[in-house]
Amino acid sequence: MQGDQPETTGRGYTLLQAAMERPAGTRISTNITTGGQEIFETFGLIERAKIVRETRDGRMQEVEVKLSDWVFNAIRAQEVLTLSREYFRLRKPLERRIYELARKHCGRQKEWRVSMEVLQKKCGSGSTLREFRRLVTAIVKEDEDYNHMPDYQIRIDTERNQLLVRSRGTVGPEISTRIDIPPLDPDVYDMARAAAPGWDVHMVEQEWRQWATDTPRNPEMAFLGFCRKWHERRGKP
Repeated sequence: MQGDQPETTGRGYTLLQAAMERPAGTRISTNITTGGQEIFETFGLIERAKIVRETRDGRMQEVEVKLSDWVFNAIRAQEVLTLSREYFRLRKPLERRIYELARKHCGRQKEWRVSMEVLQKKCGSGSTLREFRRLVTAIVKEDEDYNHMPDYQIRIDTERNQLLVRSRGTVGPEISTRIDIPPLDPDVYDMARAAAPGWDVHMVEQEWRQWATDTPRNPEMAFLGFCRKWHERRGKP
């Protein structure tokens, strides 16, 4: 799991705990009609989450998140859009929503246009159209002055009463270039903790996956070897 400027302190623990509870409480329901039957299904974004920390100083040691099958399959099929790290620095909910819409509809295209009426509906705003336009104009003015919107430049076309979104050319390809190593046998993590005592083995695993140049014949043994080398070079954390 990778975040923006992660913290391992007590404050970081509190923030991460809250961040885990939000998607855990988010439910998605679907009803699909096929073959003369209607199938209703409901599920959460994540199935469970675990945070391990020392009781002495509150420092986090390990974070484990199990995604729902729906989210996991969407990620593997590359049906999930990436967000800029700068997205998390946007303070206003409307700013974030405009970025999300730009990321979805503009993507890596040169530009995307949307009328204020349609934009208001997509943002789910309960304001009057006049007030909504004023709020969007303020965000556009800030982008004109400081280029604060990640990946996209936003402007208002006053003649057409549209929001004009132009790509800054910073959105990379969605296809990952990392080596595809299958999930490891869960039993290997206990052996990894013995090979690299004190280290977060899931963090070490991510380092190993990024370091790998090809798919090993025996991923578990290759990972354990990496853990031993990791501990030999760095010692205990």
